[in-house]
Amino acid sequence: MKADFIKYIQASLLLITLALTGCYKDKGNYDYNEINQIRVVDAKALQRIYVNQGDTLRLTPELVQTIPSNDLSYAWFMYNNSPNSSYVMPRDTIAHTRELVYRVTRFVCTG
Repeated sequence: MKADFIKYIQASLLLITLALTGCYKDKGNYDYNEINQIRVVDAKALQRIYVNQGDTLRLTPELVQTIPSNDLSYAWFMYNNSPNSSYVMPRDTIAHTRELVYRVTRFVCTG
């Protein structure tokens, strides 16, 4: 009988504790800031670009941003886009500028 009374007290204290924590005032930060959504708008991006070894590849992407900013970083990569390549493709960084001017002096192995 006494053990049942102790379990009843413990269960009551647990329920009271849970009920009181529901009244706790949330002090979270809910000031949401919009993020800058960037789209690349470039006519060349809609088509395949073929470049021969020795040619210079020139790309000047036009960017459309929801929050205009000049504080952007750029990275241009070259990798094997062959259907025979593996899913983990090694890539080479060829530029870190907004406008790409790259003289093609090497090719990406397709094997």
